[in-house]
Amino acid sequence: MALYRNRKRIRDPQRLPAWLMRTTRRQAAYQVRRLKAYPRTDLSPEMLIEERLPDHALEQLERQAM
Repeated sequence: MALYRNRKRIRDPQRLPAWLMRTTRRQAAYQVRRLKAYPRTDLSPEMLIEERLPDHALEQLERQAM
């Protein structure tokens, strides 16, 4: 959305990849700050436990992705 909103301000197409990387880093940093400031409280402890997939299921998903 940022690219679309700023499309008229971008004058040099050669600099677009650098602009995209910089914008992505800034947005990611913003999201991290926002999540730290307002942590989710609606998750139950059971939802916070990471469940690992069995190796065979992970391998199958990787094959499907390829």
